[in-house]
Amino acid sequence: MQPTLIKAYRNLTSGKISLLDQKTGLVVGHCEKVRLEQRKGTPTVKAVVNQKGRERVLRQSKKYVHAYMVGQVAFMKGFEPYKGRSLVQIAPRSGARDGRGYSIERPCIAPTINISYNPYLMSSFTNTSTGAPVTDLVDVTIQANGIMRGHPRPSVFLTDRD
Repeated sequence: MQPTLIKAYRNLTSGKISLLDQKTGLVVGHCEKVRLEQRKGTPTVKAVVNQKGRERVLRQSKKYVHAYMVGQVAFMKGFEPYKGRSLVQIAPRSGARDGRGYSIERPCIAPTINISYNPYLMSSFTNTSTGAPVTDLVDVTIQANGIMRGHPRPSVFLTDRD
């Protein structure tokens, strides 16, 4: 089965991470912590802010879901399915090889960055150290307490023969 492409966001009501199936738009469950990764078929993990949703938050001073990360689930902690729904995780990355013995294409990993988003202060997810917008990531880990860490997508990808 194909891994499920997931939209992950902090659910401020439940205090957990909500996981939506990108294809169906349905919540599949909630968890304490999730790691999304890029894999074949998903060139990057996307940090998405719906600007019309953000404007609604600013105008009404209410919290609406309008910002999330999109990727394939590599790890979850404390997953609780919603209404019996499920998702397909991706297989671990370690030592993956193609049929010819080459390492599967993998990104050059940049240093880990801390990521934040506050609709009242910024219009996108940002690198907390530099204030630079964050849109494309190799991976991201989101915790229910609001901590987000990830590796920004480098512009060059390597494949190597070991």
